[in-house]
Amino acid sequence: MRRRARRSGRRAPAVPGGRRRGFDPGGRGLGRSARPRCRFFDPRVRLPYTGGGAMRTAKRIPRSLLVGGILLAAGAALAALLRSGPPAGQDVPAAEPAPRAAPAETPAAAPEPATPVEGTPPPAGPVDIERVRLMLDPTQAVVEGDRLVQPLPDGSKAVLSLRPEAQEKLQALFDKYDVPVGAVVAIEAATGRVVAFVSRSRAPAERPAALDASFPSASVFKLVTAAALLEEQHLDGTARVCYRAASGTRRLSAKDIEEELVEGSEGVTCDSLADGVAKSLNPVLARLAYQHLTPRTLLRYAERFAFGRAVPFDLPLDVSPLEIPQDKLEFARTAAGFWHVGLSPTHGAVLAQTIANGGRMLRPTLIDAVVTADGREAWTAAPQPLRRVIDEATAAALGTMMVRTVDAGTAKRDFTDPQGRSFLSYPVAGKTGSLANPNPFMAYSWFVGWAPAGTPPPDTPVYAVAALVVNEERWRIKAPLVARETLRLLLGN
Repeated sequence: MRRRARRSGRRAPAVPGGRRRGFDPGGRGLGRSARPRCRFFDPRVRLPYTGGGAMRTAKRIPRSLLVGGILLAAGAALAALLRSGPPAGQDVPAAEPAPRAAPAETPAAAPEPATPVEGTPPPAGPVDIERVRLMLDPTQAVVEGDRLVQPLPDGSKAVLSLRPEAQEKLQALFDKYDVPVGAVVAIEAATGRVVAFVSRSRAPAERPAALDASFPSASVFKLVTAAALLEEQHLDGTARVCYRAASGTRRLSAKDIEEELVEGSEGVTCDSLADGVAKSLNPVLARLAYQHLTPRTLLRYAERFAFGRAVPFDLPLDVSPLEIPQDKLEFARTAAGFWHVGLSPTHGAVLAQTIANGGRMLRPTLIDAVVTADGREAWTAAPQPLRRVIDEATAAALGTMMVRTVDAGTAKRDFTDPQGRSFLSYPVAGKTGSLANPNPFMAYSWFVGWAPAGTPPPDTPVYAVAALVVNEERWRIKAPLVARETLRLLLGN
C-alpha cells in the first residue's frame, strides 16, 4: 500500500560528516516517515527517492536474514581486501620482521619546519605569531639597549619596532600640556614598521586613543575626495570652483553648493582644488564633489583607503566607521569632512603612508622579531603590501598639495616661525583637520602627513605620521605641533 510521506519544513540538525538528519547526501529532504529509528539497522528496505512521488517501502524482511546477508557481504569484502592490498593513499601496519642484528644507529633527518604565515622561516622552529600578537602590550615593554622588548610567558620576547626615546619624549609632551585626549603614531613608509605609538587620556579610557576610531576624521577625509576627483574624473590641482566667501567655514547649506556663481561677482571667491586641500576650504571640496562625484564613487575610494574595512595590525584596531549619505547636501558635506566618517590615529598614519609610498598600502607592524629564551631569532617580520589604493600619479599630485598645506596653508603657523623660516630643514607634506562638538564641548584637531616629502636624500627613511589632540574650550597645543615634534625626534632638525 502506498503511503504519501509528509515533508518537514524544519531544517534538520547537523550530524557528523556534514549531513543533516532526514536529508540525503545531496541535501534533499527524506520526509519524516523515511527517517531511520535506529542508527544501524531498520527492518524496512527503502527504495531510492527519485522525486515526484511518495517514498516507497518494500515488504518486511526477517531481521535474521537481513543481518546474515550483511555479515556474508562483509566477509566477502574482507577477503577481497586481503587479496588486493590497502586502498590507494591508506597505510596499514607492516608485519613485524624477524629479529636480526641491530644496524649502527643513524640519526634521523629532522623534518623541515613549517613556514609561518608572515616573516622569514624561523631557524628555531615555527612561532605562532598570532598568539604572540594576542599577548602584545607595548606598555609592558622594557628597554634593552636601543630597543623596546616585551617579555613573553614562555621566556621568549617580542622585539618591537618602537623607538624608546621617541616614546618617552612624546608621552612627556602630552603630559606637559595636560592634553585631555591625544595620540600620535609614526610609521616607516617603505616598510610599515611603527616607530612611535603613544596615547594619552586624562580620564580612564577603555582602550588606547591610537586604536580608537570614534574620532571624526574631519578635513582629513578631503584627501579621499581629492583622490577620487584626480583619478576618477581626471581633474588636476588647477580645477577651479567659485563660492561665496562667507560660506562653508562652520557649516554648508544647499545654497553654498548649488548656487550658480560667476568669478568676479561681488562677494564671490574662486579657488583651485589644490587650494582647497592646502587651505582646507570646505566649499571647494563640497562643490567639486557635488559636481563631479557620486556617493557610490566616493564610497569606493573611501573603502580603498580602508574606511569601513579592517586594517590588519599587531594590536586590535578599530574599523574606521564610514557612511556616505545619498542626500545631495549631506553627501557634499561628507566629502568636505563634516561628520559621517571616523578615523583612528593608527589608520591616519596608514593613510599618510599610502600616499607617501606612491599609492601602495602596507600592513603596519609593531613586532620586528621574536627571540627565544636562549637568544635565537625565531621569527622576523617582513614588509607586507596590502593593496594598491591609487596610482602613482594621483599620489604625487596629492603630495604636492599636501606640501602646500605646510608651506602656505593651514599648518604653516606650526611649521614656520614668525619670520617665515621653517623649523625643520626638510620638506613636510601634511593635511590638517579640525571639528568641534558643542555638547559636551570637544575640539578635535588632526595632522596626517610625512617627511621628507618629494625626493628624500639617499638612505634617508621617510616617516608617515598622524597626530590627534582633543581639547576642551581652553587649550594649549594642537595636533600639527605634536606632528612637528614627532618628525623632529625621528629625523632631527
